[in-house]
Amino acid sequence: MQVAEKIQSLEHLSQVELVAALDKYLGTERRLLGCFILYLIEFDRRKIFRELGFSSSYQWMTSGLGLSESSAVRRTNAARIMVRFPHLAERIFSEILNGQLSVMVLSMIFAHMNNENCVELIENISGKNRLEVEKFLANRIEGYHAMQSTRAWMRILPGPSKPSGSSEILEPSRASSQHVQNEVVFEAKSNQMPAPVAPATQVPGPAIRLAVTLVGEGARDLLRLRELYPYRDPSQIINDALCMMRKARDLPASRVPKAIQRKIFARDGNQCTFVSDDGRRCSERGRLQIDHILPVAKGGDDRPENLRLLCAAHNQLMAERHFGKDFMRDKIISAKH
Repeated sequence: MQVAEKIQSLEHLSQVELVAALDKYLGTERRLLGCFILYLIEFDRRKIFRELGFSSSYQWMTSGLGLSESSAVRRTNAARIMVRFPHLAERIFSEILNGQLSVMVLSMIFAHMNNENCVELIENISGKNRLEVEKFLANRIEGYHAMQSTRAWMRILPGPSKPSGSSEILEPSRASSQHVQNEVVFEAKSNQMPAPVAPATQVPGPAIRLAVTLVGEGARDLLRLRELYPYRDPSQIINDALCMMRKARDLPASRVPKAIQRKIFARDGNQCTFVSDDGRRCSERGRLQIDHILPVAKGGDDRPENLRLLCAAHNQLMAERHFGKDFMRDKIISAKH
C-alpha cells in the first residue's frame, strides 16, 4: 500500500481511535528502544562491531545502521549509564518504557554522574523535559552554562579558500546569519579588542568555516597568541596550532622507525586496513596503530610487508586472535597496575 493510500485509509478513524493508536505505537517504540539499549550493552561488551568491520559501536550505528550522530550518542550514553550504575539499570529501563526518562535527558546528565550523585540525578530528571533538565543542571552544577557554551559547529565549504581579511569576533547568531565565505570565526569570552591583522594568504584546497566559544584557559591562550602574533590572522594562528598537534599525533609511538611508519601510512591511505568477512573495510582514520601481521613474539620483523595500519579496536582484535582473549585481558589488567 502506498503512503498516500495508507493515510487516506485512516480518515475513517474517530478521534478516540486515532489517539489510542498513536499511544499504542508510542508504547511500542519505547519498548523497542529499551530493548535496543539492552542488546547494545551486550553487543558492545563482546565488541562485535570489530568483526563487522567497524572501530566502535558508535561507528556501527552511524555508518552501518544509518542512525544520526545524535541518536547514536544518546543510545550509547544510556547504555553506559546502565553499565556504570547497575543498581539503577532496572529503574532506568522501566522509566524508558513508561516515558518517564528519554535517552536525550539521560545523555544530558551522563557526563555529570558519579557514584555519589547518580541516584539524586535520576530522581530529579525523571518525568522532566529537556528545558526542565537544563534548568535543574544549571542550578545543580557549577559552571554548567559555561560548559554548554563551548559547543561548536563546523561547516566544510566547497572550493579554494579566500583571504578573510577580517578579525571581527562574531556572536554565533551573527556568524550563522552572515554569508561569510571560507574563514574561521572565533567568539572569545573577553572584553579585549583584537589586534589588527593582515589578510590571510590565499591557500588552495577545501575550506572550513568554524564557530567556537573559548572559555577559561582556551580564551586566554588565544588572546595571548594574538598578542605574540599581532599581524597574523586568527585562521593562521589556529592553522599553525592544528598543524603542530597533527604532526605530534600523526605517527603513533612504535618501535618501527618513523621513515617506515610514513611509508605504511601512505601505502595504506591513512586508514585502518581490517576487512570483515563480508568485505567491508574499516573506515576509521583516527587512533591508527602500526600492527605486525606476524607478531614480533612469533618471529615477525619490521619490514614494510609485515606491517599494516589498524585502528585501536582492530589491533586489539588481531592480538586476541594471535594470543587469546584471556591472555590479552590479563595483560591489559596488569598494565593498569
